[in-house]
Amino acid sequence: MKVAVVTHSTDRGGAERVVQTWIARLGKRGHEVTLFGTDAPNATESAQYGQPVHEWELHGARLVELAAKGDGHWTKVRRLRRELEDGKFDVCLAMQTYPSLLTLTAVRSIRRRPPVVLSERSVPSMLLKRQGRSQRLQLSVARRLYRLADAAVAISHPVAADLISSFNLDPGRVHVVPNPAVDATRTVVPQPAEPAHDISIVLPSRLVPEKRPLLAVDVAEELVRRGQRVKIVVFGLGPMRAALEAAAARAGVPIEIVGWVDDWTTAAPPSSVMLLPSTCEGFGNVLVEAAAAGIPSVAMSTALGVADALVPGVTGELVYLDSPTAIADAVQRAAHHRVDASDWLERFSVDNSTDLLTAVFDRVVSLRR
Repeated sequence: MKVAVVTHSTDRGGAERVVQTWIARLGKRGHEVTLFGTDAPNATESAQYGQPVHEWELHGARLVELAAKGDGHWTKVRRLRRELEDGKFDVCLAMQTYPSLLTLTAVRSIRRRPPVVLSERSVPSMLLKRQGRSQRLQLSVARRLYRLADAAVAISHPVAADLISSFNLDPGRVHVVPNPAVDATRTVVPQPAEPAHDISIVLPSRLVPEKRPLLAVDVAEELVRRGQRVKIVVFGLGPMRAALEAAAARAGVPIEIVGWVDDWTTAAPPSSVMLLPSTCEGFGNVLVEAAAAGIPSVAMSTALGVADALVPGVTGELVYLDSPTAIADAVQRAAHHRVDASDWLERFSVDNSTDLLTAVFDRVVSLRR
């Protein structure tokens, strides 16, 4: 099968990592993949987040950058239209909101267009309305264009429900495809507690406002008041680094900013509890990564998508009240979990995820014949 994939960029990031995993497995199975990047590479922004441009591995896929610096939306539409028309692709997968809108616009005037499968990685009706004017405009356009897609792949059941209820997609064309979060489960060996700390609160994420990293300091303060020895370990970078370090210093809580690493779970200290404090998540890949490594997690129930990525009482705890006290309660409970969910984790294996994705591709291709 000849597959086109349209995504924001070839920089390292959550959705890009999923695309990388999928195209590697698609290529291994004999499919021909072409990757289209909608955003011009931005070396300054990538360096800020610790994600060097073009560090991405393409696994045999052909790369086409749709935009150079300064190119506008309609220039990218014309380039993508020409590529999709000339390339004679069997199917086109568009990842996230803007690439999906770009793709649906580009294919409208193609006489024999490839079927389009859009993929949302968060809850768009919640996330986009909280952001800037451009994102709110995308939300408005998406409510008109998304119904033109041949199918939609949702990262979780809450995202699928949002696509059906907020964007009027036919439920029969919306498919939940679990993230390819684990390549293989591994035996979890319990580690002794770190002598200097009872609990290490781990933040494996970008340090940006929507991830609410400062809440980790409030939670650590509450745990210290309860007599716990606590430190914060961060696997990530971002514009809130200085504010986070300053808040930890004021609270007297030890903090270690490790930055981006290839596998944060192997670098996490003993007695770790992974905290995901954001209030909107389409899924939360790090929750599954933590479970595969035997690290318990805590996430906000109101984030919705995390309910697909965490099993309360087994792999971690969901917090039902947004307060440092309630989150600290959940962290203390999670710290006593012995995570063992190997059967559940198979759902998020690379092979299972790729099997379900290609089943969606096969379905939309067969309906066009």
